[in-house]
Amino acid sequence: MSQMIGRVIWEKNIKTRYLK
Repeated sequence: MSQMIGRVIWEKNIKTRYLK
């Protein structure tokens, strides 16, 4: 379960970096 949350955070971080 914690792995799924980590994946979501990672994806959001990557998207934020791409947006910036």
